Amino acid sequence: MSIKIYEAYRVKRGVDPYELLWDLKRQAQAAAKERLAKVFHDILDGRSHEAWTQVEEENRLFTAWLNEHHPEAATGTGWLGLYRAWITEHCPPELKRPEDLIAVSNQEVLELSKRTHVEGDKPGVFDIDSWAHKSYGKTLAQHTWDLWAIDTSITMRVYRGKYYLIPYFDRRCHLSGLLDFMADDERLEEFGYWNNTDKPDEVSTQKWAWRRTVWNDLTKHERWKEYVSVDIISWLGWSDVTPMMEVAQTRNAKLDETAVAPSTVTGL
Repeated sequence: MSIKIYEAYRVKRGVDPYELLWDLKRQAQAAAKERLAKVFHDILDGRSHEAWTQVEEENRLFTAWLNEHHPEAATGTGWLGLYRAWITEHCPPELKRPEDLIAVSNQEVLELSKRTHVEGDKPGVFDIDSWAHKSYGKTLAQHTWDLWAIDTSITMRVYRGKYYLIPYFDRRCHLSGLLDFMADDERLEEFGYWNNTDKPDEVSTQKWAWRRTVWNDLTKHERWKEYVSVDIISWLGWSDVTPMMEVAQTRNAKLDETAVAPSTVTGL
């Protein structure tokens, strides 16, 4: 039987596992809200739209280069390696952008929002919240990778009075690494196990054998279903992580600071 539990933790002795779970949930949701707030602000301030126009120009230039130098790959599947080389060697510096900046057009946000799109409109906070939630929701009905596949949870299982946690999240999504902080939590000890490659050098043979015993038992079909799961990010729990209200308050505060008093405006 193949076992690949690459990320897992054991709760240390004396730690209340449920209090720990609630605390991990609070920390992770706060971090998720902070990251999503950046996404919201990038769209509101036009950075995401600018990145989208850069992507469009990048695609145009790459397609032209591919057709000129490698026409045989233009209609096949061998263009991905060429694209990586082109990005490194030929992509104009002004088209390169920060890795954490989402490229999305204003029109895309408006078309997925609750507000009717009018040419020239700029999205507001509620438009972005609606777009983000719907973008996330679309991933639940498909079986392909997506940057908005942000489902995140932690499961807990018990073996002989000890509690074992497994974080679940997609490292390729917008919120990649959201639960990495668990590795530094002093209430937890790393407890991953796999039987397809060599063990880590820092884990003794005896301890590795014990991990094998634990996970061999916990991964039995009838045992694997016995767990407690805490949702960090879920479709139905979107209100727990959306930064909509905080972003709206921040934007309103900025508008108040820059507003011109009526008495200073000519003609009033």
